[in-house]
Amino acid sequence: VFRVIFELAPVALVLVDESRTITLANREAERLFGYARDALLGKPIEVLVPDRFQGRHPALAGSYLEAPSARGMGHGRDLFGVRQDGTEIPIEVGLTPIQRPEGLFVMSSIVDLSARLRAEERFRAAVEAAPNAMIMVDSAGTIVLIHSQTETMFGYRRDELLGQVIERLVPTDIRERHPAFV
Repeated sequence: VFRVIFELAPVALVLVDESRTITLANREAERLFGYARDALLGKPIEVLVPDRFQGRHPALAGSYLEAPSARGMGHGRDLFGVRQDGTEIPIEVGLTPIQRPEGLFVMSSIVDLSARLRAEERFRAAVEAAPNAMIMVDSAGTIVLIHSQTETMFGYRRDELLGQVIERLVPTDIRERHPAFV
C-alpha cells in the first residue's frame, strides 16, 4: 500500500536513507527534476541541490538526522532544486522521518513553486500599475504590501511601512480608536 500511495502522490516524493542516498522516487519526482527514476536511485540527494548549496547540505542533513521530526524545510529562506538539465526551480520541501527495521529514512515531499511565484509577480505588477495608493494588511493590521503611489501619497519609503501597523498612517487624533473599525 505504501508504494502505491507513494507513486500516486500529486507531489514529488523522494525517500532518502541515513547516508543521504535516494532509495525511492515517484513519477512526480521524475517529472519535476527531469530524471528517469533509474538515474536517481542510488545517488546522493545532493544531485537535486544546486551547486552553490551542495557544500552545506551534508551538514544540514546531518543535523536534521540528529533530531528528526516532521517539518517544513528552510523556513524564511528561498529553497531551490536543480533539474537534470541544470536549471534551478524554486521549491518547498517537507521532511518526514520514517523508522524502518533497516534504519531511518526521510521522505521529502517537494512542491514546485514556479507557478505560484509567477502568479504573485503578476499580482504585484497589477498592484504597481494601479493609479491610486494601495495598501494590504494582514489579519493583525500589519502592512504586508504597498506600491509606489502609497510611497508618494504618504511620504514613506516602502521599507519604512512594511511590517508596521496600519495605524502608523492614521491621523493621531483617531489612531487609538482605529483598530475597532477594522
